[in-house]
Amino acid sequence: AAFSADAGVTWGPEVKVSDNPAGAVVEMLPEIALHRDPATDLVTVYVVWQELVSGTGLEDGRIMLARFDEAMVRVDVADIRVDDVDGAGKWHPVVVPVGKRGNPVVVWVDERDAGPRLSIFEHLYAAKGRGRRGHDDRPPLDFSKSRAVVRQKTVDPLAEQLANEWAPTIAYADRRVVLGWLDFRQYNWDVYSSFSRSGLRYSRPPTRVDDSVEFERLNSHPSLAY
Repeated sequence: AAFSADAGVTWGPEVKVSDNPAGAVVEMLPEIALHRDPATDLVTVYVVWQELVSGTGLEDGRIMLARFDEAMVRVDVADIRVDDVDGAGKWHPVVVPVGKRGNPVVVWVDERDAGPRLSIFEHLYAAKGRGRRGHDDRPPLDFSKSRAVVRQKTVDPLAEQLANEWAPTIAYADRRVVLGWLDFRQYNWDVYSSFSRSGLRYSRPPTRVDDSVEFERLNSHPSLAY
């Protein structure tokens, strides 16, 4: 990571985010978010990424998080693991600070759920960092148990083994977390969105965003702003 104090005209030196020795594990797909606490004016930078367990393939991953101050100096001694299941693929984490304290909500693609026959589903899971302000006025991060984001949906018979969710995008404002993603429930890659007050429980059913009627739709890369 690197940061700029002049709106991107110049940049500071590169900062190594994770605490793994260089080359020890594969780290991919980083995302970043910034929070300024209105009560203390304290800035916290959150970085999340996908980590592959050393010596394994893509089917065994972790979602990791590190915190920094506004000068990109590390806050915690060690990286913090967000997810809570071993032996499953993890992909595309996104993070957003929630509330005045900036407790992070992290959403990612998780492959822990087995489908019919030999299929493995890619489903969205979420976890939230809990805690009040600690000794440094930042909340100590104790992540909640991971929850499936999409709790129920009607699946087209063609998509019985392929009802996957992908490419989450997230935003927060006015005490509301808004989430968007790609969903293959109708044997098409459609864009869906939902919202949550806590970041863990999302309204059901979600709203389909795109309006294409073509078969085998291939919508991609949703993005949110609030």
